[in-house]
Amino acid sequence: MSFFDLNRWQEIFSVMWANRLRTALTAFSVWWGIFMLVLLLGSSNGLKNSFERQFADTLINLFWVRTWKTSEPFQGLPKNRRIELHNSDIDLLKSEFPDVELAIGRYYLPGEYFISRDEKSFQFEICGTHPGRQQVENLIVLKGRYLNDSDLNRKAKICIIGQEVEKSFFQNGEAAIGEYLTIQGIPFKVAGVFMDEKDDDEDRTIYIPITTAQSLFAQDDVMGNMIVAHNQNTVEGSSALEAQIRAQLAAKYQFDRNDRQALRVYNNMEEYAEFNTVFIFINGFIWFVGIGSLIAGMIGVSNIMLITVSERIGEFGIRKAIGATNASIIGMVIQESIVLTSLAGLIGLLTGYGLITGIDQLMQSNDVEVEFFYNPEVDLRIVVSAIILLVIVGVIAGIAPARKATSINTAEALKM
Repeated sequence: MSFFDLNRWQEIFSVMWANRLRTALTAFSVWWGIFMLVLLLGSSNGLKNSFERQFADTLINLFWVRTWKTSEPFQGLPKNRRIELHNSDIDLLKSEFPDVELAIGRYYLPGEYFISRDEKSFQFEICGTHPGRQQVENLIVLKGRYLNDSDLNRKAKICIIGQEVEKSFFQNGEAAIGEYLTIQGIPFKVAGVFMDEKDDDEDRTIYIPITTAQSLFAQDDVMGNMIVAHNQNTVEGSSALEAQIRAQLAAKYQFDRNDRQALRVYNNMEEYAEFNTVFIFINGFIWFVGIGSLIAGMIGVSNIMLITVSERIGEFGIRKAIGATNASIIGMVIQESIVLTSLAGLIGLLTGYGLITGIDQLMQSNDVEVEFFYNPEVDLRIVVSAIILLVIVGVIAGIAPARKATSINTAEALKM
């Protein structure tokens, strides 16, 4: 009898139907193992994609430098002194540290300001910055241009607006470039429109030259914080450069270099490395649980195949009595195992994949974003390999007892 023999297929399904409970329990153990593996892999990839998406919005080799108040006295100076960054710190870092490729400052006007044009008035965030902000944040200029050095030198009253700002003030195809928005009673000419693919909040921001913001709204060259891009490609190198920058600024502003309240340096590369380390442990745990589910499925298939063969020794005796060969009996057992594990595994794959895909599509259609669950893709090659493994286990589990059963004398088998 061949694998494609119709009578054999009919016989296999009739045997499964006759033993519905046993078949259902075996199928469930296989289904559950594959289903859980798909869910765990999808969740793991969703978590990974979520974190990588956050880091994709900015360069990896960055420092975010922020200052506040000193937390302890230093060389006779009292604690709680306010430390502020100034424009000169940009030139200081560039001149003292060859590894610093880019340094830009930011000065956020406190709160959201009312921006007006004609009869329209909306609240948006205003930030004074340097031209390099576009490179750091991966901003995409849709129309016009971004800030340049000439704007800083001239303290130009121009602005670069996010696409959400444009939609609020300029509608029905009305051009934004060259028009004016009023900020605190001061007209600013729109020079460009940008978007940020990763951060919707950026699209509600208006950027102006930092020198303009300082002269009009700060009356000083103070900076709220500073972004530093460097050329170090290792965590160790970036950490060493961070320590040097911390020491340089501590000496300039007279505070303890270890005072994390006075100066906080957010090392993007260190954070990314820590995420990778955490994800390795999370991924390992997920695989541990997933493999455990598969092993449970394997044990279930193995036990059921042993029981199945033991219960059918009498049947095998009858088959041998009417001329069936040992090879045909063993082949039938193997085929039953393949059919059962393959179908149950495929259903587990489809239900798990369908659930993951359905959740993803539902989130996208409703424009819902879950912080730790973004694009939960599943590598189908891994899941298919798991199904094949379960099939192989089922085959192996059925071969040994089937061979033993067929080796029994026909007369003895008929008595069982």
